[in-house]
Amino acid sequence: MDDDGSCSVLYQLTLQNSGSIEEICRIVHAARLTALWPTMILSVRCRQLWETTFPEFPAVREAKEHPSWTTLSA
Repeated sequence: MDDDGSCSVLYQLTLQNSGSIEEICRIVHAARLTALWPTMILSVRCRQLWETTFPEFPAVREAKEHPSWTTLSA
């Protein structure tokens, strides 16, 4: 994918919903993921798991969490 926005969305969905390491490796390019990482919108849990596993990911410029993973008050 040439478009960073579309690639970022694909990677976000893959990282949060993938069923296997093989699937992730087939879809995600490591260098591109590293470049897109600071701007990706991920759940806090997903981001923490990936950053713990791959400390080489660049720091996130601002906390970004997709609205569908936020807690709604009753």
